[in-house]
Amino acid sequence: MAKASINTCPVCNGNHWTHVCTCAANEEDTFEVLLCPDCGLVRRSPEATTNGDTGIYAVDGALQATPKNGIISRCYNTLRHTWSRQKTRITEREAGRVSGVLLDIGCHRGDFIAAMRRRGWIAHGIESNSNAREYSNSHYNLHIEKGEMLYRIRPCSYNVVTAWDFIGKTADPQKSFKAMCDLLTSDGTLIVALYNPASAIASRHKEIWHCLMAHTTFLFSRKAFERLAADNNMRIVKEQNNRAMNVAAATACELLRSRYRKQAAALSKGCIEGFKTASKDQYKADNGCYIIYTLKHNTLPQ
Repeated sequence: MAKASINTCPVCNGNHWTHVCTCAANEEDTFEVLLCPDCGLVRRSPEATTNGDTGIYAVDGALQATPKNGIISRCYNTLRHTWSRQKTRITEREAGRVSGVLLDIGCHRGDFIAAMRRRGWIAHGIESNSNAREYSNSHYNLHIEKGEMLYRIRPCSYNVVTAWDFIGKTADPQKSFKAMCDLLTSDGTLIVALYNPASAIASRHKEIWHCLMAHTTFLFSRKAFERLAADNNMRIVKEQNNRAMNVAAATACELLRSRYRKQAAALSKGCIEGFKTASKDQYKADNGCYIIYTLKHNTLPQ
């Protein structure tokens, strides 16, 4: 691979990058994918735009355009609601509590926040995408704060902070992650979910995978995220793979590859690939394309 020189790696301060591939998410969004060989962080250049309808958001928009037509659209809506319910169960299990004050950072359209409120939680959200904030207000009557509010909230305000595919969309991951940690109470729980650039699905699809990830600037390898956590005095207490997200990501890659044609075939291939990936090594968290990390402050007894 050829080497490319850009700015310093935000995780390990490495000063050189390796070219992985060049992708075109659409006619207006062509970018280069670069790898930090020191920590495994992957980034796109130029960085993703805040309100850009590319990557996962483009797939989401295409499938939501005709929600009552097509097998993929119907399955997608079922999966979206199922995933929101799964997140509520994961959050309560990892936090060890069934009520409290929660902040979801990068909450997108607010499905998860609405689900947590129905379960009795005091749940708030932060989202940079203006279209997503408008949707959350019109459909759920939620008041979602803009992205910059992450740095203005009083520290130690939340029992639980969640970030489902958020850190990679920020311009400064170190600053954003520190702000998230500071918002937790001393015994609080941080739940971070990240797409894994070293997964079997990512390696198999490569350019298509990175087109799917075009909405995010950074993708964290396990090593890169462990270093980010350690630098902020956080301890990873659990890592888990999610089979549903493996299936969803593999199906989305197949949809992008076929340009949304042959949807039934894409669903079949995606399901088979996703289940194989999740079952290949059931207890190996980094085998999957979507890793959910549970973290605690390092000052707590182990």
